[in-house]
Amino acid sequence: YHGVNSIDAVEINAQVIDLISKDFSSYSGQLYQQPNTRIHIDDVRGFLSERASGNNGYFDLIQLSP
Repeated sequence: YHGVNSIDAVEINAQVIDLISKDFSSYSGQLYQQPNTRIHIDDVRGFLSERASGNNGYFDLIQLSP
């Protein structure tokens, strides 16, 4: 997806993941079906706290939606 090695998608609501994966799959470019996309059902703060150390605290992009 746009030449990136991996994408970590974090969503706290499993129903949103289901909608993006199924009903809005073509609209979202089938992002959640890509082999380099990892989907996490989690709170973003918790995810970053636990996982940022594994990436040396570095992500190329963090996008938040209200």
